[in-house]
Amino acid sequence: MAHGIYTDRDFQVAEVKAWHGLTRIAKPTIQHFPKIVPLPLYYNGGKEMMFGDKKFVVPVAEDDMLPVAPPYCDGTYTLFTPREAWEWVSGLLTGTEYNIQSVGMLWNRSFWFMSTELTELKNLSIGDGRDVKFQLNFSGGLDRKVSPQAELSSIVAVCHNTINLSRTTGEVLFNERATKNFKTRLEAVKSEVGKAVGMTAVFKAAMDNLAKNPCDQGKARAIFAGYVTPDGEDKMSTRTQKAVKELVDLHLVGLGNRGETEFDLLNAYTQHLTHGGAESKVPAGRRFASSEFGNGADSKADFVKVLTTERLIWFDDILFRGEKLLAAI
Repeated sequence: MAHGIYTDRDFQVAEVKAWHGLTRIAKPTIQHFPKIVPLPLYYNGGKEMMFGDKKFVVPVAEDDMLPVAPPYCDGTYTLFTPREAWEWVSGLLTGTEYNIQSVGMLWNRSFWFMSTELTELKNLSIGDGRDVKFQLNFSGGLDRKVSPQAELSSIVAVCHNTINLSRTTGEVLFNERATKNFKTRLEAVKSEVGKAVGMTAVFKAAMDNLAKNPCDQGKARAIFAGYVTPDGEDKMSTRTQKAVKELVDLHLVGLGNRGETEFDLLNAYTQHLTHGGAESKVPAGRRFASSEFGNGADSKADFVKVLTTERLIWFDDILFRGEKLLAAI
């Protein structure tokens, strides 16, 4: 599993130990991020590295004076450091109750992240009364491979895989390449991002909609059959039928489920991947790891899209396919 904490320079700081067991237990502060500065490159006896009128520099962490990314041209790329990200989030959330839960730097410090709990939203619930979590996650690369991005998510970022899942499935509030005018654009969207955070944005609305959409046992069975049966197969294998039965059981009586809405449908699918059913033979630890950080995580993200952002593209086709597969048993 790619947690990204592979060198002595990499770290994740939080008050609660994460799944990878490498957490530095402490209350995250801005000082946990090293100060990163651009230093000039020299060659031929002390000349600064220039190409035409372009000057090249290398980003260096001041605590160990080692690079965190390759050199870049300071005329075309904007170095946006994790300390600057911390200050941006702090300014954005002024007047809002929040708690920065987890911060870190990964892949030899070429990637940074911070995960912020919106504490004043902790007691909010979706349409059927179930609690939801809201995190403002912010992350980006220093090596120009990953653009800085902020998104609303239910995921606490503690490693590369959780960040990847958050960036993929969360409600993206800001994503911009760190080019010459990056900081101007970042400041320009500040008020809009603040409004989205204040409104709890689209995630809660999407879950509210799922809680309002009826989904009985028969509909759930068809959706699960159409979704989990591998593409290209016109009959369900015994193994697939068993998986569908397990999913339907979780839809009806899974944790917090009543077998009534599409939110029960979503919960059933995520519980199936995370915890398994009563007859599951996969060790709990291995199932959890896959669910949160492997193929299972990708599958959960895809299923969320089927029910929400890509519903018009896939939902009816999956339902129709499932009905045909069930009729062929």
